[in-house]
This record gives sequence, C-alpha cells and structure tokens, in this order.
Amino acid sequence: MLNCKPVVQQFETRVLHDGDDSAGGRRPVRATPRHYKDSGGPKKSSGGKAQPAQAAPCRHIRTIGRRHFFAPFLGAKNGEARPAQASCCRYKDPGRAAAARRGLRRPPAAAPSVSTMLLVLFFVCLGWHTRLGDAEVVDSFEEACPQFFFRGTPPRIGLTPARPARICQRYRNQYRYATMYDQANRIPVYSAYIYNPGKAKRPSTWMVEPQLVDLSLQPEMTPEGSLLQKSRATQAELEKSQAVLQDYKNLTDYNRGHLNPNSHQPDLDAKKSTFTLTNIVPQYIKLNGGSWNNYEQQTMQSNTQGCKETFAVVGAVPGNNYIAGGRVNKPSHLWSAACCYVDNNHIRSWAILARNDKDAVEELTLGELEEELAKLYQQNSVALFHSDCPRK
Repeated sequence: MLNCKPVVQQFETRVLHDGDDSAGGRRPVRATPRHYKDSGGPKKSSGGKAQPAQAAPCRHIRTIGRRHFFAPFLGAKNGEARPAQASCCRYKDPGRAAAARRGLRRPPAAAPSVSTMLLVLFFVCLGWHTRLGDAEVVDSFEEACPQFFFRGTPPRIGLTPARPARICQRYRNQYRYATMYDQANRIPVYSAYIYNPGKAKRPSTWMVEPQLVDLSLQPEMTPEGSLLQKSRATQAELEKSQAVLQDYKNLTDYNRGHLNPNSHQPDLDAKKSTFTLTNIVPQYIKLNGGSWNNYEQQTMQSNTQGCKETFAVVGAVPGNNYIAGGRVNKPSHLWSAACCYVDNNHIRSWAILARNDKDAVEELTLGELEEELAKLYQQNSVALFHSDCPRK
C-alpha cells in the first residue's frame, strides 16, 4: 500500500507558506483565508479630530489555507473560509473588484470534495513511487534500485571508500544492475545483479558514467566521445571521476574484467549495459579467460538449476599496485557469491574467492567467504546477503 504521508506533509508545508519576508525567511499564510488587511478603524489627526479610516497597504495572500484545503476532512465548521474584506487591493476578477467597491462580500469558492482530494493524492503518490529516479548516482540502493538484492538488502561490507558512489546502472531508461564504485581507486567495490543468461551477441562499445563527473549531467551511461561532445564535461574532469579507455591500453598480463558479465544478462540491451568501465577491474588475463570464466559459464549454470531467481554479488578487494601510471587500482582478490531462491523453504547459496595473480578459484560456502572478506577488508564482519540466505 502506498504511503502518502510524505506527500501530505510536503503539501501542508507548501500551502502554509507563501513568499519571503524582509529577512529572507518564509511568511506563514493565515489558516483562515482573508484576502486583505484593513487599517483597523478610524485614526485621530494631530488636531484631535477623527479621520476616516484609510485602507492600509496589503499584499494578496493565497486563499487556499490549510483549513480551507482540508475542509472536506475537517467539516464545515472548521474548514469554512471567511469572506474577503473590501480594501484598496485590486482584484483580477472584475466581479470581485465591483463587489469590493460596493462593500459587498462574495462567497468563497467551494472546497474540493473528499473524492477529488483522495484522487489527487493517489495520483501524486503513484507518480512519487513509480518514477525511475532522479539520477543514476543515488544516495541509497534500498530506495532507488533494491530489486537487484536478495530481500532488497545490499551487502554490508563496512568498507567506505574515500570517494564512494552508488550507481543504479541505467541504460535505455531502465535500471539493469547496481554498482558500488570507488572513485579514488577507479574500480567497483561490487556489482549486484540477477542471473538471467541469454543468447544475444556480445557488445563491443564501452561506456562511462556521466553523473560521476557532475550530478547535473544525464543519468544514463554513454560512450566517452558522446559525453564530451554533447555536454560541458572536459576530458580532465572525466578522468578525475573514473577510469577511461586509455587506462586499459597497453596492459601486460591484465585486461578488462567484468564483475557483472554480459553472459549473465538476458538480451542485447542488458548485455550492453555491462560494458561500462564502472563495472570493470584490471583482471589477471589467465584468470579472466580460465578458471574465472569456467565458473561464470559452467558452475553458475549448473548451480542455478531449479532456482526461480538467483541474486549474484561480485566484487574486488583493492590491492597495493596500480595500472595506468597509478590511476587505477589493481585488485588483490576477486570474489563472487550467489543466493538462489527456490521457495520460502528452500534457499541455497555458494561462493568463490580468487587471487588476482593466479589462474585458480577457491570454492567456499557463503559464510566462509564472508569470513575471508572480513579479514581482507580488515572489518569485524561482512554480510553479502540478507540473513535469510544460508551461510552453510
């Protein structure tokens, strides 16, 4: 069920305040909607004689105050709006202006019906909760793209990079997977996705994340050249924010290694979305084409038999060495874990860990991998999945 409370609170804040006062703050609108202010009665001149009251300067105040707006909910007594008082202010409505000159009062507009207001709030809430999101770089995975995590729970590694970025990887206006990115080391900490292999061809175009350069840029991944041509971003700003293609040229013994492999995605667009450098680490070339590839293609296919849905998290442990003149960190270890949902009574898991300088992977239970990662990340504990996923 949709929670409209934030919408109502925001609406109340907006309708109860209107305009800036002289100090720059917000001036509250009267709960009972008067249109004008008068002088408050006759005044005496310096000679002691009473003078006719003068209409005081006034400013138009929004007529829909809180009590008027919520009249259908509060009842006629509390929600009824008072008529406007005549004054010097000009009405845009000629009828109201004439009534003001004659000292007459016009009845207030009818308050909206209960059904109308509920319908408005419903559509506001619906739009609020179903939008894709304002940006690809987000503050919270749980709020923006929880669908890529088992039970909507992201990994709790305890590792906070110097310049972290949570990315809901977006391509062709759709979220494809989630990546925690370390901007200081220019490598992903992990990528989380749903295992759903398909047979579309392998893409070849590499992309970057514009919002790592500037949050005001487009929220969808794009090739480097396209970003530089179509935005105000510079090459220097791009290189400062993330890895670029040049960083992976002329490597010896290492190449570009996917955390979320394109082979685990169902269609061409989903596969293309994995070809972003925010999903890539420098991986030992023999490991990438050998034992790690065997795990991705064979072990995952075998282990997921009977699974209704399989959640995968693949990550990298930062090392002490770099490529590209110290720009991009070379991970010391790579790891992968999966949680397979069959039904509420049958959930299973598995994991692997590999040194990034040997062609070998170690098969582990989820609990064993979390213990090893706690040591490698120098943390008290690590949790890669919700507690419902078995550790043995």
